[in-house]
Amino acid sequence: MKQIWYVRGDLFIIPSVLALLYLLLAACVIFRKYKVVVGEEERGKMKTMMTFMVLPILGAIVQIVVYGVSLIWIGATLSILMVFINIQNSQITTDMLTGLNNRYQFNRYLNKVFLIENEREDDGLILIDVNKFKTINDIYGHLVGDEALIKTSVILKDCCNKHKSFLARYGGDEFIIVCKDKDHQELIYLINEKITEFNDMNKEVFKLSLSIGYAAFKDPMVKTIDELVAHADREMYVNKKNYQEQMKLDLK
Repeated sequence: MKQIWYVRGDLFIIPSVLALLYLLLAACVIFRKYKVVVGEEERGKMKTMMTFMVLPILGAIVQIVVYGVSLIWIGATLSILMVFINIQNSQITTDMLTGLNNRYQFNRYLNKVFLIENEREDDGLILIDVNKFKTINDIYGHLVGDEALIKTSVILKDCCNKHKSFLARYGGDEFIIVCKDKDHQELIYLINEKITEFNDMNKEVFKLSLSIGYAAFKDPMVKTIDELVAHADREMYVNKKNYQEQMKLDLK
């Protein structure tokens, strides 16, 4: 039986370099997007895509330099496995309707922040509830209700990206934000401003209105995470009660 040996020809370097250049070009495109993208979530996705390129590029370089070694496909397989694991983790921590962090991811994040005393002193919690959400569902149906939640999440995400704050869907029609204490008034003002702009410009059958409560980590009355959330929740319902009373006055 005749044995067939792998032998490099004189032009071997051309396809090898071309393949390497394609990988490097793709890495450059992803890096450029990473530089301009807004929001930690999107930047995290770009980071994952950049790490995908590392192992195939290293494998290609070693394969070109060291004769008889084949590593590029091993590197590509490992990279695909890394991306798959990242996608699985993302599905576990992401709210399926809005694409925001879910309550599980919020609990993980808040527990981590609460353990770091220096960060805890600087942070605060904003709890948000969509006013008259049940009315939207009852009158227009659950699909329109879902659209109201999606529109709200887009507005909140845009505001939080500007302040580099952590945003999650807390459950139902409630959203929760972890932000810097010094930024919370400006962030709340920006959210209300964006909601007003949406209502003035949108062509949807519904209008959006939010009740917002705030609690600072450094509040002497706050000793635990549950107390922090409960304090923000009480403030939010004070805001909601004021909204309801105002609605009654407007109807008179």
